[in-house]
Amino acid sequence: MANNSNPKSMAKEMPPSDSIPEGERSEILREISARNQTDVVELSKFAARVEEATRQNPDTDRYRLEYHRHAWERDEDRGRWTRSHRRLDGKTQMCTAPKNDHVMNRLTHVGQVASVAERVARGLGLNEKLARAIGLHHDIGHIPLGHYGELLLTRTLLDRGFLPQLGAFKHNIHGLHVVDRVERRNGMKAPGLNLTHQVRDGILAHDGEKNVRTISPDRQSTPEEYEAKIRAYIMDIIRASAEGAADPNAKTPEEQMEAIKDRLQGVSITPSTLEGCVVLMSDSLAYIPSDIEDLVRLGVMDPKELPSEFRRRLGSDSGHIVNALVTDLLVHSYGKDQIGYSKEVGDMLLYVKSEVLYPRYFRVNSWVQGSAKDARIKIAWDEAKLQERMDAVFDYCMTAVQASHRFAKTPIIANFLEDKDDQPYYGAMWYLEGAGQDAIDAQTVVDYIAGFTDRYFVEQSEMILSHPSIAVP
Repeated sequence: MANNSNPKSMAKEMPPSDSIPEGERSEILREISARNQTDVVELSKFAARVEEATRQNPDTDRYRLEYHRHAWERDEDRGRWTRSHRRLDGKTQMCTAPKNDHVMNRLTHVGQVASVAERVARGLGLNEKLARAIGLHHDIGHIPLGHYGELLLTRTLLDRGFLPQLGAFKHNIHGLHVVDRVERRNGMKAPGLNLTHQVRDGILAHDGEKNVRTISPDRQSTPEEYEAKIRAYIMDIIRASAEGAADPNAKTPEEQMEAIKDRLQGVSITPSTLEGCVVLMSDSLAYIPSDIEDLVRLGVMDPKELPSEFRRRLGSDSGHIVNALVTDLLVHSYGKDQIGYSKEVGDMLLYVKSEVLYPRYFRVNSWVQGSAKDARIKIAWDEAKLQERMDAVFDYCMTAVQASHRFAKTPIIANFLEDKDDQPYYGAMWYLEGAGQDAIDAQTVVDYIAGFTDRYFVEQSEMILSHPSIAVP
């Protein structure tokens, strides 16, 4: 019987078929189980090696250290100790402002994704530390109100003419902005956390909404290749946003938004490492069971509404579903340079996402009476009122940035910009070179608003709408 210390076992290619014979499946699970019982794991030939880790810039230690840490452990710590990571605790995962402390928020979600990704990576002989670092930081760029908040801010940018320069707001791109420019290491003057290219790539290329059954890495090997890939994707998003906004068939802002969404669907990016692919798959693997549990908890779903085959094969509670999904993912990814489910499980997940979960999301997404136990839960504020709040916050902050001497006590000036050296922060906006000061100011405001928690967004928008002519305390 092969075991975890046998490199030939780790290197063997499994057949691409979805139908794996029971004997072969049992052998795979025995090998994974044996590996999980040891402290040292032989890495697969498809795993990322720590000696491959490269950073944007030569690293500088703030302290005199007599030992060195694993590169991806350093990345994990640098992101975990930021204010952006801390504020994930107050941001929407699925349900905004629920009256229930047990409903998932963005911070608990990233912890679950990191845990699942680490478990899958170990089972496949991949680099657990890289998978964990990407998993913990993959959603660091999320805006308040979840994906709905992304649409609101994109509409604001569209209406004010900044979409051709900034592009639609996408949390994966903003996550890269956060670690590259918005946050900085304590005591360091340079902007950003100077993370490795592998983790930055994983943050940018994760997409839990991507409906794929299997995915293979689009491998890069040099810092120049990583940077070129990252920049090309961001520019493609900006270009697609501008094309959608300028669609001659879109006569209204609503039609423009639809055109923008259609263009953006044609732009994608794939992780460069197999560990990044693990995180991408672990994202939906973690949130689907949690969303089911939360929808049941909020009274808008009964577990019996799940398809009978789903319940029979995967279960109806989060523990059974996660275990079944991880097992299927391990068996059908073992020994391959790809991560994926069996066709049957992959199809079931897609069906449950699109036909069972999505129709219920609108009931609990963005401003609901989360304590209600009624399946007819209604959105408390309509879209127009939420858009009015986003517009008001954006406009007020733009005024403050462009007249900072008059608004010196506002949070965006006194709290957000006070710890940034102007030239390094603004100079890091490479994609706005030649775009003009207004576009740079608009990106500064986007950086600020995207960091809001749900609660802070409510407080600031109410203050601004109630007292539009005074500085927000």
